[in-house]
Amino acid sequence: MSWRLAKEDIWLKVPFEEKDNAKNMGAKFDPEKKRWFCPRGEDPLSFRKYWRVLYCPYEKKNVVKQKGAIFDRNLKSWVIPDDYDFDKFTEFW
Repeated sequence: MSWRLAKEDIWLKVPFEEKDNAKNMGAKFDPEKKRWFCPRGEDPLSFRKYWRVLYCPYEKKNVVKQKGAIFDRNLKSWVIPDDYDFDKFTEFW
């Protein structure tokens, strides 16, 4: 099933109390960015519950901000709060 393997690192939002679970699943932690990620070669769908980071072009920043996303300065990316539905941001996955 190589078609489902991540071709690049995918940033995740893992709550502190779930860090051990994410690590056991194969997630890695980047201490510089202070963020967990699904590394290349892993199945990103197994980390679905931690997807929160959007891939938003600059010109669309107001759209995601208006929907409730918050800018993460460490990642330089927009992140969805835990209580928001990630599926409402599908165009920015």
